Amino acid sequence: MEDSATTAALVGVVMGLLEILKKGFQKTQGGSMEFRLASMEKQMETMGEKMSDFHKMFYDFREQTLIKWAKEERDDPRDA
Repeated sequence: MEDSATTAALVGVVMGLLEILKKGFQKTQGGSMEFRLASMEKQMETMGEKMSDFHKMFYDFREQTLIKWAKEERDDPRDA
C-alpha cells in the first residue's frame, strides 16, 4: 500500500514538472498555439486591409496618369 502511494506521489510530481516545463516552452516560443493562431488571423486581416488600400491607391494613380497623358497628348504642339 505504501509503495502505491509513493508511486502515485512521484507520478504527480513528474506530471506537475512536465506542465511547468510545457508552460515555460510556450512562453519562450511566443505563447500558446491559440494565441499564435489569433495573432496570425489579425495579421492576415491587416494584410487584407492594406492590400485593399493598395488596390484603391494604385487604380487612382493609374487613372490620374492616364488623364494627365491624355491632356498632354491633346495639348502637344507637335500634332498641330
